[in-house]
Amino acid sequence: MAKKRSAVDVYKLWSAASQMEYGPQKVELLARAVQLADTLGDDDLAFDTRMELIDAATFSGDPQVSLVAFSWCLSHADRTNSVNGMLLWKYKWILPAAAYQPSIPRAQVEEMAADMKQRFRAYGVNLKGYWQARSQCAYAFGELKEAERCLRAANRLSSNELTDCEACCVAAQVEFAQHLGQYRRAIEIAGPILRGRLRCAEVPHRTYANLLYPYFALKKDAEAIDCHRRGYRLIRNNPNFLGQVAEHMVFLTLAARPPEAGKPRAPQLPQAPPPGAPLPGLPSRRAAAFCTQELLRAGVSELRLKLPAHFPVAQRRGRGDLGQVHAWLLDRARKQSAAVDRRNGNSHYTKLLRRTLNLHEQVRELKAEW
Repeated sequence: MAKKRSAVDVYKLWSAASQMEYGPQKVELLARAVQLADTLGDDDLAFDTRMELIDAATFSGDPQVSLVAFSWCLSHADRTNSVNGMLLWKYKWILPAAAYQPSIPRAQVEEMAADMKQRFRAYGVNLKGYWQARSQCAYAFGELKEAERCLRAANRLSSNELTDCEACCVAAQVEFAQHLGQYRRAIEIAGPILRGRLRCAEVPHRTYANLLYPYFALKKDAEAIDCHRRGYRLIRNNPNFLGQVAEHMVFLTLAARPPEAGKPRAPQLPQAPPPGAPLPGLPSRRAAAFCTQELLRAGVSELRLKLPAHFPVAQRRGRGDLGQVHAWLLDRARKQSAAVDRRNGNSHYTKLLRRTLNLHEQVRELKAEW
């Protein structure tokens, strides 16, 4: 006879998940807790458990799960005519997450943005958090001028309970300056983060990655190496930072230390994102295409890789033909860049891929100790 389930079983799963690091196992356990809460017909419990699932999925790099859970919670709040500040606070994650999903039409993202704006106003706070999220959406759409406009609109407003923390606000300004090629300004803005005065769940993780190329371009080699050492260990096992791992990979390749198995302190090529992966998988493909391009230039013909099942390159004793690996990565990067550009109505990601591949002209040995 099957054991009768109760809310206690949901809390047990919830408690077990709370002891885990962010990652697929944590998300899976909370998804089981949500399923059980739904089976019990306890909507309040299902709401609370989904709120935990949104956090876990967001910080584990699984935006599809967080989007579905958030949609359910928003509908529940509307059905019960309840207002939940924490739910609205998570909207700042959800809106950019939707923008970074190539399968979600831009018009749908705009509808979500309008909904977020209306809910923030109804809650009685200013729109600083809304403009922060819109700035990230503009980045996803490849519209840097619009991102700047939104960021300036956010910076003109005071903080409130629905805005990003101070560390995230400063980190966003660092990232924007880096995108604009204002490398000295990016480093200057990052001062409080680098000195340890500002930090949160994602900072300084993202900031270290954002400063790798500015330091490299300014020939501040010791600082670049220090950013790599400090930053990579924070993000290497968390899929939420796939884009930042890609920045570390590009840096190592520029520093004539392309990430290959057996090389000390250098990350291996990450597993290729599956077909239909969100936009954070695109920097990974760009970086891997650049890295394999430079390895081929250096005369490497085979590479030891852990390739996923869908990867269409044969392996012999764990080693893959590097030419085939590069050709596949480059083809996928080109096709996904073109598809995202069609969604966005511009050529931003295609140009970004071209610029990344052309970085081979800057490859050099660093004049500092590793």
